[in-house]
Amino acid sequence: MHKVSPRADLAQCTDSILVCALQFDGRGDIYGAHEIALRVQRLMPQAKVVFTILKPHFSEMETFLFSSKEIVDISEIQKQEQWVIEEESLALQSISTFKKIIVFPTYHDSLLPEEILNRKNDVIKLREYSVCAPKPGTVAGQTYTLGLNLAQGEKGVLLPEEWAGIIPLCNSQTAEQRLDHLKRVNPALSKAILGTDFSEKAVQLFSQGSKLHLGYYSQPDVFFCFINALLATKNKNLVILSTQKRPPELMDNIEQALCDNGFVKINLIEFTDSNRFVTSGQQISQTGNKTCTLIFRTLSATEMDAILRASEEEALTTGDLSPFKFMAYRKVIIYDTRTQKHESAEAMVQLAAQCDLRFKKFLSLAFFGAEHPGQTVNVIELENGMAKWIKAMEEDSSLKEGWNKFIDEVFSKYDFTPHLAEIVKERMTESQINNE
Repeated sequence: MHKVSPRADLAQCTDSILVCALQFDGRGDIYGAHEIALRVQRLMPQAKVVFTILKPHFSEMETFLFSSKEIVDISEIQKQEQWVIEEESLALQSISTFKKIIVFPTYHDSLLPEEILNRKNDVIKLREYSVCAPKPGTVAGQTYTLGLNLAQGEKGVLLPEEWAGIIPLCNSQTAEQRLDHLKRVNPALSKAILGTDFSEKAVQLFSQGSKLHLGYYSQPDVFFCFINALLATKNKNLVILSTQKRPPELMDNIEQALCDNGFVKINLIEFTDSNRFVTSGQQISQTGNKTCTLIFRTLSATEMDAILRASEEEALTTGDLSPFKFMAYRKVIIYDTRTQKHESAEAMVQLAAQCDLRFKKFLSLAFFGAEHPGQTVNVIELENGMAKWIKAMEEDSSLKEGWNKFIDEVFSKYDFTPHLAEIVKERMTESQINNE
């Protein structure tokens, strides 16, 4: 008998599905939930898929713990990404109209509104592989775990939607061809990077004497290590673009490395909005011939795509989605892993080591500053580990081949979408049986 695939069955579904993100102090959870909403809509093109963002119901202790954190501004995301986001109150008022409710990520049930908890049999709870499993009794029913360890029941990872089921092509463009993508960013940003208005001549001159790198981080100390590792390994002028605000202790942590590696000047460029920036410069040394420029500016989705295509291979990344997004552009990543990300980072190291055993040591030192992650990080060892990783990938073509093989492996075998189709199909079928 011919077996119909979950996707084929889901394609005919006309039900309404609600996908819920939780609003905390980072964007990753929201972007992850939105990616899941996109996948559900692709699997169920005739269904009505609604995306909303829930404010967590904190206990007194949790309210205190989060009081010092900057909660993500939903309106800023909506303006930047042009997403359609249903107001939480409207989504909860119409909760009975949704066949299934998908929550991502799952921490514990007390964070969820009563309207969703009352639909317990219709809630599909997904959790991140990089977050510890919920304690017994804090989450009712089954949860589904995203992760790279398929043998342990994990369901794959959220690869970028545009590369779902596709192995990204290797980048064979020249430096000038890559930098030509800067014409797709705001003119003020391309001017900050190139030092002048965008033109073919400006791109040519920049490619001859400078390198552009992207640094997306969550911990300032890790960003400082990344800057210092680039300063120690690159023999050209450096332009490093960060999507975060300038850390106040920046110069205290990089000034010595600037002096030690022949950089005579640093330029700091901070954007007041997407079109305007303020530049401050500082003379570092009387000897040397290189300059370092640090740019701090958020990026739209189009600009992020352009910068990922324009920048050099070595890049700093963090979160759950971004490492795989960066790898889709064939970046040689350095992973800023907070404690709760250690599980996912270690899984990545183990999988990469299957392609080349040398990755086990290189990646561990570049990610953790040690062979195994700990509660604290030795920043000197971390910086040295990053520098060794960058230098080794530049000098050893066989390592680069192994890294590309690892990326091929991830994108060909670890996409969460097929598993999501199975989960949704199973739960939708379960509802039909219960109704009968």
